[in-house]
Amino acid sequence: MRAVTRIAHAVVVAAVVVALAACTGSSEPAPTPAATGALDAYLVPFSWDDAEFVAAQELEEQELIAACMAEQGFEYVPYVAPPLGTNDFDPPRNSREYAVQFGYGFTEQHPDESGSWEDYDHDADPNFAIRRALTPGEAEAYDRAIDGPPEGWSYSSETDDPLDADEFGCRAAARSREPAGVQTDATFIAARDRDGEIWNTAAADPRVTAALARWSSCMADAGWTGLEQLDDPKTRTFEWEEAAATRDAQGYLNTYGEKVAADERAIATADWDCRTSSGYDAWFAQVRNELQQAYVDDHRAELDAMLQTWQR
Repeated sequence: MRAVTRIAHAVVVAAVVVALAACTGSSEPAPTPAATGALDAYLVPFSWDDAEFVAAQELEEQELIAACMAEQGFEYVPYVAPPLGTNDFDPPRNSREYAVQFGYGFTEQHPDESGSWEDYDHDADPNFAIRRALTPGEAEAYDRAIDGPPEGWSYSSETDDPLDADEFGCRAAARSREPAGVQTDATFIAARDRDGEIWNTAAADPRVTAALARWSSCMADAGWTGLEQLDDPKTRTFEWEEAAATRDAQGYLNTYGEKVAADERAIATADWDCRTSSGYDAWFAQVRNELQQAYVDDHRAELDAMLQTWQR
């Protein structure tokens, strides 16, 4: 399976450090770290945070699908569709205001956040016209060629990657393609792997674990007990959603869904406030930045050469 690094930036907590220290009970004021670490400059241009890189990956995938379909005897035109939803809405997702109105965005979302299949511009995609022109039998074969057997399929990442188009369809085969370009560069691979280690090392740092304990205590004070890890509030929200159906036949929230949505808003808002008051995000970013800087200091020459070779 192709390996594309995904960079998740720690939230920089904007707060008055004296007031924050008093609120958290910490003996050391929370830091104000840089928004991004030194290693991010080398990894972000080749991640899903970079629009140009993402567009290039999607175009490569489409070209592979077209080549695969041609081998199967079908015409397919590489086409990168615009996203159905948008990230340009107010309040932004990574904000307290969003948490107050939509929680984590699981049960409810901002109306501009995600589109639906009905919003897809079929006329702009040339492949819909190509398929419509086929006979029923040809269309069935076309669907089998691009998406695999109609009954679906399962696979093992240990034995099947990259996927075989004859068994899994051209689309899945293209998406599971072997890494190419920068993703085969030894310096990039080492830096990406080290960044993953840095996340785990930063999470175990005493300054971060102390902030995590303050966060857990803050959440308990807000009425949300038994939360020990940052993912626990989201996990609990998923459990609420899985307990029973949250929507009626028309897709509207039912009585149980309304309660889940309200609880999600409440726990997400408490989560936001406690992450701020505990200083967790600030301390995590600070430690991560320190570890990233140390790695860059030791490998700057190789990283600069890698960036010069592969950056557009």
